Amino acid sequence: MTMHVHARPEAVIAPCLGLLVQLVEMDPGSLKVHREALERAGAVVHAATTADEALSVAPDVDVDVLVCHTGLQDVSAFTLLRLLRRMRPEFVHLPAIALSSRRDEDEIVEALQAGFHIHAVLPIEPYDLVQMVTGLVRRLP
Repeated sequence: MTMHVHARPEAVIAPCLGLLVQLVEMDPGSLKVHREALERAGAVVHAATTADEALSVAPDVDVDVLVCHTGLQDVSAFTLLRLLRRMRPEFVHLPAIALSSRRDEDEIVEALQAGFHIHAVLPIEPYDLVQMVTGLVRRLP
């Protein structure tokens, strides 16, 4: 039996090709792993270790998706997303993924109420992060 799969070659090789990702992660090791995975998948990654750093570049950087750890030290990820959405009109519907070491219901609800589309519990495999990013961007307008 022959199976025909119709997919753009670049989508198979680089599923995040051309996506602009704002990655905010305070742990240098996790930041490196997540950044490398997204870049290998074709994304252009703007990395920050604090919310303040992400906010400082936001006026000048285009972003297709936000990936942010919820345990930031300076400003909460929830506040960061709200501030980004107020800062630029095109960020009002910014797809957003919250990464967290917590899996309690209160934080999940808080993340979703703040506007995150996905709450993912760490540790997360690089492949799974890439799949979350591409899946989220594909399903949202």
